[in-house]
Amino acid sequence: MENRGGGNGSVAAALSGRRYAPCAEPWPAFDIEYRNRFFIKDDEPLGVYVVNDSHWSAGLALQYDLNERPQRDDARLKGMGDAWMTPRAKLFAQYTLSAFSVAAFAA
Repeated sequence: MENRGGGNGSVAAALSGRRYAPCAEPWPAFDIEYRNRFFIKDDEPLGVYVVNDSHWSAGLALQYDLNERPQRDDARLKGMGDAWMTPRAKLFAQYTLSAFSVAAFAA
């Protein structure tokens, strides 16, 4: 198994065994919050915190996956067409103490 690229693409390639070419995301990183409750981030276009204090943050967000999935990659995709961008919901929780964080999420 070859692991190419950087960031989350490396993790996805390592877990799936597929090879991904390195790519760049052509937009800047940003993180905008409104009243410590709603947020917009570069990889999560819309989200809401259920809890957001000095140690804990938890909530729900919309997320997107830019990995290309042509239907020829997997027999289960046959007849469904190519998937180029996939939206999904993400449930997350994070605990931060000083410079250390522990996070869990399900997407």
